[in-house]
Amino acid sequence: MFLIGREYTRNEIYSEVGGSRVSCLPTRSGKIVAACLSQDFSPAAPRVLLCGRGPKTGPTSELLTHQQGSIPVFIKRAAGRWEFHGLFQVLESLSSGPRFERFISGSGRSIESVSHVVLFEPSQ
Repeated sequence: MFLIGREYTRNEIYSEVGGSRVSCLPTRSGKIVAACLSQDFSPAAPRVLLCGRGPKTGPTSELLTHQQGSIPVFIKRAAGRWEFHGLFQVLESLSSGPRFERFISGSGRSIESVSHVVLFEPSQ
């Protein structure tokens, strides 16, 4: 599997878990198999993921909100370099309200561009 703090390429991540080599939430057989996050879009990652509203992103983000179990989480460090932060699980998901807006505030993202705020916690 993966070692915390070590960097991997998307091909290495794909070889281990499958899914997409480019999606931030690669899926396989209707299940999200990893989170590959950029702090440009989710500055508080890996604990807080700000999900977009695009035609592909929105439905995948919705899938994540109902996901059971843990997934490996990676943070982009540079082109082709993804640092493994551990296995995380969804703690909570927000799609509106004051807490939703507070998590987005100061992120550089507009409220209109975010479909869900997903809070992650490390798996035991």
